[in-house]
Amino acid sequence: MKQRKPYLKQVIVINDDLKMSPGKIASQAAHAAVGAAFNTARADAVQDWMHAPTKIVLRASARQMLGVIKRAKRRGVRVYKFVDAAPTTENTENKMTALAIGPLMSNKFANITGHLELY
Repeated sequence: MKQRKPYLKQVIVINDDLKMSPGKIASQAAHAAVGAAFNTARADAVQDWMHAPTKIVLRASARQMLGVIKRAKRRGVRVYKFVDAAPTTENTENKMTALAIGPLMSNKFANITGHLELY
């Protein structure tokens, strides 16, 4: 079987414990995606992020999200954690609603987020 070449992608993980509405999920994913692009150490990250064709959204419990953060840290991969600071009717204030990693090459994600389900 031919192995696919690594490609640029970003992974966004949504806190499924919070049971947010679709609109809230979309806004939290957007916050995390933009934050991760600006959080990276690479100067060209924003251009990479704008042109990365692959953005994957996954679901995880808060506990699983903490595991993702630990695994990424052990591998030297930056994680952007988005904590909702706005008071809303969805009771997400001061809770981590989403996190994002990348843009990075796709082969960097398997041992960090490969066990999570697509949203």
